[in-house]
Amino acid sequence: MSPAPRVSIVMPTYNRKDTIRRAIDSVLQQRFTDWELLIVDDGSTDGTKDLVAGIDPRVRVIVQENRGVAGARNRALSEVRGGLIAFLDSDDAWTQHHLALATTFFDAHPEAQMYTSEFWESFGQHHGEVIHPRTEMNEWYPLTARRLGSSAFSQPPPLGDPYLWFYDTREAPGPAERAVLEQTPFQNAQHYRGELFQKWRWGWLMALQPTVITRRALDEVGPIDGSYPVASDFGWLANLCRRFPTHFFSAPGAIKFEYGDGRKGALHEAHLVTGRTATQFHQDVLRFHEELFWKDHPADPELSALRGFRQSLVARAALTQGQRAVALRNLEQAAHTYPGVDTSALLWLSRVPQDRVASLMYRGSLAGARLAGRVRRVVSNATHPGPRSAS
Repeated sequence: MSPAPRVSIVMPTYNRKDTIRRAIDSVLQQRFTDWELLIVDDGSTDGTKDLVAGIDPRVRVIVQENRGVAGARNRALSEVRGGLIAFLDSDDAWTQHHLALATTFFDAHPEAQMYTSEFWESFGQHHGEVIHPRTEMNEWYPLTARRLGSSAFSQPPPLGDPYLWFYDTREAPGPAERAVLEQTPFQNAQHYRGELFQKWRWGWLMALQPTVITRRALDEVGPIDGSYPVASDFGWLANLCRRFPTHFFSAPGAIKFEYGDGRKGALHEAHLVTGRTATQFHQDVLRFHEELFWKDHPADPELSALRGFRQSLVARAALTQGQRAVALRNLEQAAHTYPGVDTSALLWLSRVPQDRVASLMYRGSLAGARLAGRVRRVVSNATHPGPRSAS
């Protein structure tokens, strides 16, 4: 057997023939090359296994019956040989500097057990992108806090930097890390450090795809909990943050694409968060919130309100998918801790007797809201035109 690589990469896949080569190519194009890639084909039926066979001697393909994303990741984790473990999903891709920056960071900080960076979501050439977790920390979570009546983000962030609402310190990268970043467009990236666990109450603070951990961290946190069918990585990452300080670089390490290879259109298999498993995804995150935070402090008004907010997200997804009973059950509880016009309207819809009618009415309300938003933007642009692009 060949010597153990420095980095083992975990890649679960299920029916991703339209995206997996893009993901694998992003690994092959890494500037750091001492890695092994463990692809676990979790019962694909679209020919994924044949597509990835024999690509590179550093790539190992493991085929198993369908066990879900947690089962696929755990299978790969049981066979990793590297001292560092990285993660990539088969519908995402890494930036070329990702492994070089991560390994350089661990060389410079031997006490660290966990590294992560930004996760950019691309909607295509003409539709822009979202930068995670910057958008959540700067916009979504402060907005949620205001709706809950929480003062968590009422003061401006330290140094005007929303990341410092969550992280304890910010500093310039060291010389070795700067040398890596100088070969990228992200030379102004900063190194953040913090104890993040309690702040996971607000939601996702990092993504698995740009995260790299040590073997010690894996041994301490253990396998991923497969009893959470879809969002198992939420609790797993939160528990990593409970055990170890998080080190974060404000440069993209991974990109999520909302289209197939070559921008051919819709994904063959929808994302776990937005596709047919959307309701289960929000149920998983709600359950994690209850297990990690709320159950030990059920009288805490902020945690109870956040629980109600999570219940409302379950209800929204359930109504979209025609699961009226699930929506109703969650909204009847959410109404006590997360009141408001939206919750009342959703509760009314959930009491419409027919599942399909309730779903159609809710989808119609969403379409109307989107149309109203587009009209407002058109009127605003006509009344207050912004600077035109030079192109």
